[in-house]
Amino acid sequence: MSLTPDASPEDDEHDWDSYLIETNSEAAPACNFKQSLIPPKNEFNIGEKLETIDPRNQDSWCIGTVVDKEGARLRIRLDGTDDRNDFWRLVDSADIRYYGTTEKLRGQIVPPLGFQQNSTRWAKYFEKNLKNGPFAPESCFKSRPKQPERNLFKKGQKLEAVDPKHPQLICPATVNNVIPGDYRIVLSLDGLSSSNNFKVDYSSRDIFPVGWCKSAGIHIAKVGGHLPSRTSNKILPTTPNKQKTIISPSSNDSSYSSTTTDEKNNNSVSKRKPTKKERKSSIDYDDVQLNNNKKKYPIVTVYWNYTSDNGGMLLNPQKFQSLMPSTF
Repeated sequence: MSLTPDASPEDDEHDWDSYLIETNSEAAPACNFKQSLIPPKNEFNIGEKLETIDPRNQDSWCIGTVVDKEGARLRIRLDGTDDRNDFWRLVDSADIRYYGTTEKLRGQIVPPLGFQQNSTRWAKYFEKNLKNGPFAPESCFKSRPKQPERNLFKKGQKLEAVDPKHPQLICPATVNNVIPGDYRIVLSLDGLSSSNNFKVDYSSRDIFPVGWCKSAGIHIAKVGGHLPSRTSNKILPTTPNKQKTIISPSSNDSSYSSTTTDEKNNNSVSKRKPTKKERKSSIDYDDVQLNNNKKKYPIVTVYWNYTSDNGGMLLNPQKFQSLMPSTF
């Protein structure tokens, strides 16, 4: 079925020629980027497995599966984890390689950070789920492009960049600043506020020359276009209906509502003044401590990356306790 002009997919594509004229801007030269001048061909099939570096632990080579692809990009899921840790890589990325490379280099494939089962069961999991592939052939992995000798970017130049908060998106971007003597550049995503600015290495594989993604078959988000919600899709456990205690959060949390679970589930609950026994709408920490023997409150485990080291789900609670200024 042919598309009418109104239904053409080109209507949703970013027009760089018009945009550069409208903004009186210049595109960063292709020699500034660590990208192949001709985008590599994507010969991977969805469902094929490969070796990949765990993005949260750069020293670990794990098994990943191609779960999606667009142009020269691959969406990879670490085997043994869920879709919350998916990431994107180019087919010529140094972070992926064909299965068997680690063994040839006398290395060892390890379970990903936060492996859902006990790490001691990794061998059985590998034998049952991963050993037989299917594995992507060596021919799918393309040679790496050369890195520019130095940072050649200039302030104000336009380029295409992966949105770090939405890695599935590539957006028009501007070099906001170049720090003298530094290997990084500050980028701003066009159409978004400065709070979304971020730094990248000048040799990052997540930045591209103007027009590169179109030639690679990758969609570019339009400036000011609709972005997906940044709210996590993770479903949190609900509080049992019998638990009516309300713990007051920080006053900075604008999304907090002091409505109990029963009130949310029953719109017919009428408002009334609290009795003498209900005057206190929240429980103070000291009150909880004093009445600890009378009433037990649910224990909440908090995972907190306080020192910015990439602890993830395997955060050491003793280390966390020793570093925090509070008393436990």
